[in-house]
Amino acid sequence: MFPTLSIGPLILPVPTLLLLLGIWIGFSQSEKYADFFGIKQAQISSLLIYFLIASLLGARLSYIASFPTAFSNNWLSIVSPNPNMMDWLGGLLIGAFTAGIFISRLKLDIWKTLDALTPGMLIFFLFLGFSFLASGQFYGNPTDLPWAINLWGINRHPTQIYWIIMAGGLMVFIWPRQKAKWYPGVRFLSLVSLFAVSLLLLYYFKADDKYISNGLRSAQVISFVILAIMLWQLRIRIRKFQSELKKEI
Repeated sequence: MFPTLSIGPLILPVPTLLLLLGIWIGFSQSEKYADFFGIKQAQISSLLIYFLIASLLGARLSYIASFPTAFSNNWLSIVSPNPNMMDWLGGLLIGAFTAGIFISRLKLDIWKTLDALTPGMLIFFLFLGFSFLASGQFYGNPTDLPWAINLWGINRHPTQIYWIIMAGGLMVFIWPRQKAKWYPGVRFLSLVSLFAVSLLLLYYFKADDKYISNGLRSAQVISFVILAIMLWQLRIRIRKFQSELKKEI
């Protein structure tokens, strides 16, 4: 783990720096590909700013709601930049809700807009994995496998590395290419569906999480619900695409 970086008298939090780097690169990539999806760059920029603010605040509020005792002795720690005090799944849900309001108010094409966000989401997911690796967050269950990493004196599943590999695989499959334009919405729905499947698998190896019953975790339930909704919408989009093809013929 590599939680801090010392530069002279400065001690910089590496996980936070990685998150900021991922956000910056993700922003630039979504803006770069906005025209590819038929959306104005200025609109994507404004949407991303709202999404970012809502996601960061939502991640902290969701963490506070899940672990209120963590702040009972020092309420000022609520404004701490510590990424370990973030519930990123809850933050993403709140950020997505805020983005939906923004899209509705500006009357943007929702599917093209969501597709335009996929490059930024892919980059952020990748750097979020690097942030987990630097901080030790999202650590795995104990294991004797040869690729285990030692964390706090125990050999564990390298779930942070699993996350990075998962994010890299999603980038290979979903990254926009000039010669492969998908039907509007299919790219975003595919990304969220595959990400939900990845979380379902990753949480079997993850140690620091709440169980509901019989080994079932709350994050897995949420991921399954999201997957079901995305697959339902993906089926509708594909049927609409097939219908339009038939009309052209």
